[in-house]
Amino acid sequence: MPGHRSSPPLAFFAAGAGPFTIIVTTLIINARHLLLAASLAPYLRGLSSVKRVLLGAQLTDETYALGMQRYLSGTGSPAFFFGANCSLYLCWQLSALVGIALGSYIPDPAAYGLDLVFPLTFIGLLVPLLRGRINQLVAFVAALLAIVGALFLPGQWYLLLAGIVASFIGYRLQDSGFRIQKA
Repeated sequence: MPGHRSSPPLAFFAAGAGPFTIIVTTLIINARHLLLAASLAPYLRGLSSVKRVLLGAQLTDETYALGMQRYLSGTGSPAFFFGANCSLYLCWQLSALVGIALGSYIPDPAAYGLDLVFPLTFIGLLVPLLRGRINQLVAFVAALLAIVGALFLPGQWYLLLAGIVASFIGYRLQDSGFRIQKA
């Protein structure tokens, strides 16, 4: 299971959850990889199946954003994508070692604002991909729904619901030929 997303199933296992709950949770958390891979497919068509599988096995949210940003600007390549995958993997492992060695010296990471690292990283990776007005509108709707959902819904289902609703809105706007006029 990719990266830090292995934590929820491990937490369920530690809490004594059954195999069905753990499997379904893992599938839901990682289902986004199907969408990421599908959107990369047009750029990787000329590659052999083995190379596509190797790139896909290393796919993370971060390397997807970096690779897609390059592909959209016309400078992307499988070599860049592979390099991004390898670089992130190396950094992830080195960071894990630093965390193991020094983590006990920071008992409350939130006190230093370190709990904001993941959200800020993803915002930084997302913003360059918001090239069209529809994409910007959908991102705004998703953020708004997530914030409102966090206030009124239990657990973290609001994130999934915000993503589904905003994606549907984006699909309908794109499908209808909706255009947002510049001011």
